[in-house]
Amino acid sequence: MKLIIKNLILLIVSCLYFFNNVNCIQEVKMALLLEGQVDDLGINYEVNQGLAETEALIQRAAKVINEVDSYDSTYDNIRSLLNQDNPYNLIITSAESQMSAALDIASRYEDTYFLIFGDIGDRKLPHSKVGTYYFNLVSPHFILGYIAGGMGKSVGMVVPGPPTENYYTANAFYAGMKYYTSSNPSLSVVATSSYNDYDTATGAGRILLTKDIEICTQSQTDMTVANMFLNASKYAFGTNGFPQSNIYGNRILQSVVHNFQVPFFEAATMVVNDYYSFLVDPVIKNNTDDLVKTLKDGIKPYIDGSTYEKLLQQTKLSSGITDLGYYAVPTTEV
Repeated sequence: MKLIIKNLILLIVSCLYFFNNVNCIQEVKMALLLEGQVDDLGINYEVNQGLAETEALIQRAAKVINEVDSYDSTYDNIRSLLNQDNPYNLIITSAESQMSAALDIASRYEDTYFLIFGDIGDRKLPHSKVGTYYFNLVSPHFILGYIAGGMGKSVGMVVPGPPTENYYTANAFYAGMKYYTSSNPSLSVVATSSYNDYDTATGAGRILLTKDIEICTQSQTDMTVANMFLNASKYAFGTNGFPQSNIYGNRILQSVVHNFQVPFFEAATMVVNDYYSFLVDPVIKNNTDDLVKTLKDGIKPYIDGSTYEKLLQQTKLSSGITDLGYYAVPTTEV
C-alpha cells in the first residue's frame, strides 16, 4: 500500500453556525491573546495568521498581545482591554494556560463576546456570548505515524510526558505506525516535562541522536528538536501548526497545519450580526453523532481498543514503544 500525500492539512475546529442574511447591527473590535511570540513560526504564528486573514475579510483591525502565559497576565490583560472608553467586544484566547482566567473574567462582563481556546469538558459557560474552540489532539499524530509506518524507518519523539501531558501524542503516533504495518515499528520517546524549554529539548534531542534514529517528531511548540535532526542531515515532521517545509524544504516529511481563520471569521461575523450561538439544530447534531459512530465502526485506528477519551488519559506508553525516560537539566549548587 503506497501513501502519496502532498498537501495534508488537518483542520479540526469547532462548528459555528450563523445566519448570513442578518443586517449588520454592531461593530466588532477584536483582541487576541498569544501565549508566545507572534514570530515563532509555530502555533502563535498560525493563530496570528488566522486573525490577520479575518481582519482582511471583515475589514477591521485587531489588537494582538504577546506572551500572555499565566492566569494573572491573562486576567489583567483582558480587564485592561475591557476597561476602556471604547472597549474591545470580542476577546480571543489561544492557549489552555489562558482558559481559566478568561472564563472567570467573562462571568463579570456579560455584554462582551469571548472565543476561548481549550477543552472545558463539563464546565458551564458563563453566559451566551461565550464560545470555545479546540482541535483534535490525537488524529494529527496518528496520521503522521501512519506516514512514518509506511517509510519503515526508526523514529524518535520528544513529548512533555505526565503530568504535563499524558502520552496520547506518542501512543497515537505509534498507533498510526501499527495501523500501516503489521510488523513492529521502531518508536523511541523522551519526555522533558515541558512544551518549550530549550535546554531540556536539546538534551532530549541529543539522546535520540545517539540512538541512530532517522526521523524525529514531537509534541513541543517549537522546532528545537527538529532542527537538531535537520542539522544532522536527518528528517523531521512538523507538528506545531506551521508549514515547516516552507522553511526547511523536503527534509520536513509532512507538517500539521492549522487554519484559525475559520473559527475567528465566523465568530467575528456573529458579533457583527449580534447573533452568537454555538448551538446546532437537533437534526444536525443527530446526523453528526451518526457519522462519528459510522467512522468508529468502520475504522478503528487506536490499538488495544482505546477510545479517544481513554487515549487522552493514558499515562503510560503503549507496549512496543521504547521509553527513553525523562531528561532534565542537571542543577548545580552555587
